[in-house]
Amino acid sequence: MIGAIPNPKKSFDIDFDSKEVFEKTQFLPSITKFKFHSKNEVLKTYRFESLEFMSFGVWVDISISSIAEGKTKIEIEILRKIGAFDKSYEVSEAGRHIVEISEGISKCIVLNAEQVETLQKGIVDAQNLEANKKWHEWGIAVAWLLFIFPPLGITLMWKNDNFHWFFRIVLTFISLMALLIEFALLNEKFGWNLVSGPK
Repeated sequence: MIGAIPNPKKSFDIDFDSKEVFEKTQFLPSITKFKFHSKNEVLKTYRFESLEFMSFGVWVDISISSIAEGKTKIEIEILRKIGAFDKSYEVSEAGRHIVEISEGISKCIVLNAEQVETLQKGIVDAQNLEANKKWHEWGIAVAWLLFIFPPLGITLMWKNDNFHWFFRIVLTFISLMALLIEFALLNEKFGWNLVSGPK
């Protein structure tokens, strides 16, 4: 992409053990708006994500490495989910993400054992809730219903919290427009009337 700006990055050293930092960084979603996506225990990396207004969102890659006994290096990189940074306001927003992630990590690191246990229980409860979802609570099922039978798909989408409000509005508009176009095509081809049915 012409004019693309490099991914914003920040690295800093802290006086904590890398194992402790890595274990406590998993609680970042409980403290910030970022959602957990994946982690690699061998490479000591995390990937979090965040939705943004008028965008598909960003990935936040965090790499944790030991420099010396009791000293850890943390590297944070912000990546666009689609495309690259090419506007200055996007880089400014990424800078805010870096600040929020840095503050979140510092809050995670100083959690005491009781707080860690409470947050761990919350993560387990959320995983159990996710595992016990019904078929109509899964985002992919709702997406298919939006395509196949829009009235039911729209209803289920608004009942679930899986979709960001912005995407709910956009998908509702697109689904309703597709349904109206379908009815217009049926009327043109078969003389189908919405009120009285087929002629």
